[in-house]
Amino acid sequence: GQFDVVISKAGATESVVATRGPGTSFGELALMYDSPRAASVVAKAEGVVWAVSRDTFRRILMRITDETRREITVGP
Repeated sequence: GQFDVVISKAGATESVVATRGPGTSFGELALMYDSPRAASVVAKAEGVVWAVSRDTFRRILMRITDETRREITVGP
């Protein structure tokens, strides 16, 4: 599907700051830093969205970081 990333500031109208489509992601900064979301995501058309918990997201990042570190240290 297609999704608009929308922000609204106090007293102002909403602004579309990005559009996301298949194979893209959003919300990762809020997951990484345990912070409130900075924008809303609105579906422009029917689509499929996968959700992941903060703990799962952090475990995935730690695994990727560890694998990358091992590749750099050991080499190909």
